[in-house]
Amino acid sequence: MSHLSLEERRLYSDIFLQMDIDGNGYLTRAEMLSPFCLKVMGLTERDTAAIELIFNQMDINEDGKVTLDEFFNICKNMPPEIVRLSAIRRSFQKIDMNLDGKITEEELFLFLKETGTEVTPGDVHSIFLKLDKDGDGKLSPREFVDLF
Repeated sequence: MSHLSLEERRLYSDIFLQMDIDGNGYLTRAEMLSPFCLKVMGLTERDTAAIELIFNQMDINEDGKVTLDEFFNICKNMPPEIVRLSAIRRSFQKIDMNLDGKITEEELFLFLKETGTEVTPGDVHSIFLKLDKDGDGKLSPREFVDLF
């Protein structure tokens, strides 16, 4: 077992759960090809050789599945970008008060006020004008990442 602190274990568990699309408790090669996983790894669908290599490194017992314990074993070498994206995703989930997968101007405003940030509704509206690429009046997780 790798030597990870409790905080690192929590963080990497969060990343694992996001990558485990079907929620069955392990990662498959197919899940490694999901848009989220590819972005986390900095790869594209064309990078099949790299994806296969990464999967094989994680799948210690070679059963075609990567468990959380196997995932932890490789996390000690995880790039900082993955850690950053996971932290951003957790922030998104805290702000998304109604849990609909999008952040409204009101949700962002209330969150910022609760954290002691001095902000006006106009400030939040300006943020939305810059980040809301599809113009639906809400921030998706992908749009939210652009804030950072």
